[in-house]
Amino acid sequence: PGNHSYIFKCNNTEKLRIQSSGGISFNGDTATANALDDYEEGTWTPTLQSGTYTNSYPNSFAYVKIGQLVNCWGRFGVLSDTTTNTQLRINSLPFVVDNSVCTDQHMGSAWGNAMGNDRAMYFYGGNSGQTTSTQAYYSVATNSSYDHVQHSELSTATIILFHLTYLTTS
Repeated sequence: PGNHSYIFKCNNTEKLRIQSSGGISFNGDTATANALDDYEEGTWTPTLQSGTYTNSYPNSFAYVKIGQLVNCWGRFGVLSDTTTNTQLRINSLPFVVDNSVCTDQHMGSAWGNAMGNDRAMYFYGGNSGQTTSTQAYYSVATNSSYDHVQHSELSTATIILFHLTYLTTS
């Protein structure tokens, strides 16, 4: 009761503390900033910058958020836009990407089939401010740079499985 922390010990050594200010800390740590104060898991529904996708796999888009770290994954199939030069971009991420700490943060990679040019696909957050989208790039082995993944490089047979990890503001 009151403003007291609850402390759990094993062999007289603190192992877990439920802090009065909220959150859980471990092994004698009393710093509020180090306390685990948020955990969430769920599903989400992404959109694409251009076109739509068909998803015949139940619960294909899921996430786990621990503190400010978000892990999300998904599987796209049967893209409707396979002709434009629009960059492949996944919108409506489950949480805002915090690019104030690191602009253009690498968020993850993808694998699948019929992904165009058979190169590895990577995802990056926007280059400034807060965003809820990520852009797809291919690596270019000849000069260590990246090219945008364009819808015209993909086909209706394309299946993209991806995993993203990023920091959020919430």
